[in-house]
Amino acid sequence: MVTAVREMANPSAKLVGGFTISPKLTVLLAVLVVYSCLAGMFIVTSLSYDDDDHRGVDDLRLPVPLKIVRSNEAVSRQLRDRRKRKLPENYFTLSPPTASGVGGGGDSHWSWPIIHVVSTRFMQGQGNLVNLARSRLKLLEVICLPSLMEQTILDRRGLSEVYAGTKWRGELNRLFHASHSRGKVADPVFLWIIKVDPNLDEGILNELRAILEPVRRFTLVVGSNTNYGIGIKPGGWRGGEAGRDILDAYDGGRVYFPGNDDGGAYHMIRRAHDAREDRVVLETRLDADDAVNVDYFASLQRTALRSLVDRGISSYNDRENEQSRAARWLYWCPRTHIQWNPSSFDSTSDNPGTLQVLQMPYHCITPGLTLGFAVGTREENVPRYTHDKLYWELTINHNISGARNATAQAIESSDRHDCGLYPSSQCAVFVEDPRVSAFRSRALTSAGMNNIETRGAPSLATDDEYEEIAATLWEHTIEDHFGINTKRVKEAADFLVANYLGTIKDNLRGQCSHGHSCKISSIEKLRRTIDVLVEETGGVQIHHHEVDE
Repeated sequence: MVTAVREMANPSAKLVGGFTISPKLTVLLAVLVVYSCLAGMFIVTSLSYDDDDHRGVDDLRLPVPLKIVRSNEAVSRQLRDRRKRKLPENYFTLSPPTASGVGGGGDSHWSWPIIHVVSTRFMQGQGNLVNLARSRLKLLEVICLPSLMEQTILDRRGLSEVYAGTKWRGELNRLFHASHSRGKVADPVFLWIIKVDPNLDEGILNELRAILEPVRRFTLVVGSNTNYGIGIKPGGWRGGEAGRDILDAYDGGRVYFPGNDDGGAYHMIRRAHDAREDRVVLETRLDADDAVNVDYFASLQRTALRSLVDRGISSYNDRENEQSRAARWLYWCPRTHIQWNPSSFDSTSDNPGTLQVLQMPYHCITPGLTLGFAVGTREENVPRYTHDKLYWELTINHNISGARNATAQAIESSDRHDCGLYPSSQCAVFVEDPRVSAFRSRALTSAGMNNIETRGAPSLATDDEYEEIAATLWEHTIEDHFGINTKRVKEAADFLVANYLGTIKDNLRGQCSHGHSCKISSIEKLRRTIDVLVEETGGVQIHHHEVDE
């Protein structure tokens, strides 16, 4: 281009055909050529931008490197496609539990009247403690996972029993008996959200992905140390905080299973998030080393459809007492559970460990603890307490025996303890069907170390009668009611023994980390166990943390 400009600036320059031009005209033509070249470059560069996706950048007229623009454009298009994706033509949905029969937002979709979210935490804030992670992963594989895979609500018969007697019974029967029903697709009857440390060891994460492959249709693994739902902290699925945390994880590339690029899973979460105000919402807590009875979710949803849906909206034909009940919110706690202490070095039994059947009449345990919201109930309308204080606070300390008090004072103070059932002790439901609702692991992988002594022995003494009961439970009950295979549990117990020292060292290092237990008693038990096992070396060096009494 420079050579061309010089030639045009030469006074003796000639046009094609031999005609000469004046110096002034030559300079003018040279300037025009320069401007033309610059304009051409600007047009070519502009074609590399997407005005719709980068409107802010173009408005500011800021230069953006081409490589970055293309990267941002790809991300923007991916997110735009996610937002605009239409429902499949064969998508199936029951009518929502709202007065109009449609979603309150007008365009929210979810296949069921209930959005049921099961939340599990795995190695949050402890992503680099590999020995502890591998032991906990083994417990998730043989204890927690089977109990969810075998939930009876996942099959046609179990689902039909849940909706029997409700206004949705006919809709469900028509679907099951329709000739085209086999080609229908629907959202899961419950979602399993597993939150892990965003920096979880890659090898552990890959093992977790492989283990969860059979349940990929209703399971997500999300890199996040932020928890919502059951607990004393505000926020959950109904308020939008829990769903937004997952959607943000998608945008940040932190959904590790089934995959951050799995559009189907993204839209499933998006639908559940968008429909949260138009559906009954259930939030269940389940730790990675615990399990629930295979009938537990069916029992929860059956009760929710009868107790959390306005009787003027949902007609029942079974004439049960629940027909006249309409709660704004409910808590569910397992009344009876089985506690398992894995076999330790001292055990001489061929069983995987000690089993004890326990009833907690005034105490909510964490496995299976569930909070339900009726349509119209907001997060701030529900009282929140730690699981060990929940039942006492709701049924005794804030018990409302008569009709709802609508005074301003009541609304400001005790009104949120009024779930709409009287006496309000009914607001906390102890689940009695199934009779044994939960299975609780008590191993040296546990952060709280409750009911565990040095070397993993149970705190509660057992006698010969208990040993006989445990043998019977392992042989006849555990697999039928929890989906847990006794041989696999024995393998897990043996694995814990083989990985014993590394696990308890990691557990001690993980004590007092963000979001985890910080008890002197737990730390002392772990230290004593380590000292017993490595007495000849005088123990191990552990970084001490400030702890609570």
